[in-house]
Amino acid sequence: MNIAPLVRANVLTSLPAYVKSRGLDYVRLLDEVGLRQDEVKEPDTLVSLNRVGQLFDNVAKRLGDPAFGIHYAENLPEGAIGLLGSLVLSAPTVRTSLAAAAEFLAVQTIPVDAHFVEHQGLGHLHWKFAADFRAPRVQFTGFTSAAFLLRLRLAAGPTWEPIAAYFDHGAPEAIRIYRQFFGSRIRFDHSDNGMVVDATTLALPLPPRPLPVFKHLRDLGTRHLTDLRQTGAARAAWGNLTIPQRVKVEIEQRLDGSAGIGFDQPTVATSLGLSARQLQSELSQLNTSYDKILIFVRETMAERYLRDNSLTLSQISVKLGFSEGSTFTRWARRTYGHSPSVQRDHLRSGNLSPSTATDQVGEIGDDS
Repeated sequence: MNIAPLVRANVLTSLPAYVKSRGLDYVRLLDEVGLRQDEVKEPDTLVSLNRVGQLFDNVAKRLGDPAFGIHYAENLPEGAIGLLGSLVLSAPTVRTSLAAAAEFLAVQTIPVDAHFVEHQGLGHLHWKFAADFRAPRVQFTGFTSAAFLLRLRLAAGPTWEPIAAYFDHGAPEAIRIYRQFFGSRIRFDHSDNGMVVDATTLALPLPPRPLPVFKHLRDLGTRHLTDLRQTGAARAAWGNLTIPQRVKVEIEQRLDGSAGIGFDQPTVATSLGLSARQLQSELSQLNTSYDKILIFVRETMAERYLRDNSLTLSQISVKLGFSEGSTFTRWARRTYGHSPSVQRDHLRSGNLSPSTATDQVGEIGDDS
């Protein structure tokens, strides 16, 4: 997939002072990864996540600090990271803060797959960056995880640790520092990133702020997400979208908004002002295809729908553009290795790893 991931420039707000105090040239560091100072000046600007990831990695190496991501997060002002940071801090409890973080992380990092699930009294916050985040990610992931944890410590105390923390990269050089910061139960080379929070901590209040502030920020975040999911607003927000990005947005909008009507390649090509052959050629030159993008979109949307308790499997099948429930079931078995209902149970449970042991024959019409 060639859908370039983006992140708000607010993650760099404190970086100029941080690196300057340690004898590094901030502008030169930006130049090395292809970022311009004027490009990252406005905190809400969306910039390349790959370039930011490479920037964090370069800074870590120049400073000789393999835990730079954690240390930089500790240096951030309390209200940093824009709308997302304000939402997390203004929530009344840790539970609502984690739920808001999962719901609105897509305002901060695009695209991202994030969820908060409670299971047997434990809260699981987990997120997965775009597959095309190919730059070194250890420092940026450590930064993101540490930023979440530090906000939770405002409620739980300065020495609080999650029950477990996991990361989608290999064990870092600074594993001792990771254990000191996140606790002894850390896991690397996981399928995504996240942490597990105990029931007592979930119920803790965050430092009090007027409740209308949280509601206002939630409403603002919802409007941002709506804009980003609409083609015209996405173009305005994301700047120069590639052809694969535009195809992805078109498919998402058509599947989500019209029950799977008109998401075929010729229709999408026409909506982009291209013939089907021109679209195929454009995608081929970028080492992707319409089918690959459709698979990516379906997998992403299927997970969101399967987590939604209000949707039956038959309804999900229609929303994903399958003409029959049996077609959806066969697709799920190819994708997950088991049936849609088993995948739904896995996603609802919040287990860290799926199991196909309970997979049973028979699906739609079983609208569980």
